[in-house]
Amino acid sequence: MMILDAMCSAESEYVIYFLLAAYLETTHFGGRLPEWLTKLPLGGFRDVEARLQSMIACQANFAWSSARFDDKSGDVMQEAMQILETAFVRLDFLKRMRAGVIMAGLPEAGRLPVTQGLHIKQDPPMQQPGVRAGE
Repeated sequence: MMILDAMCSAESEYVIYFLLAAYLETTHFGGRLPEWLTKLPLGGFRDVEARLQSMIACQANFAWSSARFDDKSGDVMQEAMQILETAFVRLDFLKRMRAGVIMAGLPEAGRLPVTQGLHIKQDPPMQQPGVRAGE
């Protein structure tokens, strides 16, 4: 599925939210998914997590494979679950990566931050008067 591929390779949270919102808006008009799932706007990471948790609970309570849903409805619900789960996992990954990058840049207690990639010219050591270099 192309939307899953796009979400898996997305480099920013913005792209994932854009793709997820587009998917939910499209399925909203089909009327096969519950309104609580397709309601926009998305409220951020916690909203995506809550929708995914609700879908998991719905799946457990109503057994999508049962006679309550015809095959097409079950397929639509399964697809929505995959897309929400992929969005959640990728958002979580990007959030952790961003936090890791921020944390890696923080100095440890009492230490100066590492200046990776910066070329800082250091002054040569001062020489004492009357002493030749190298002695």
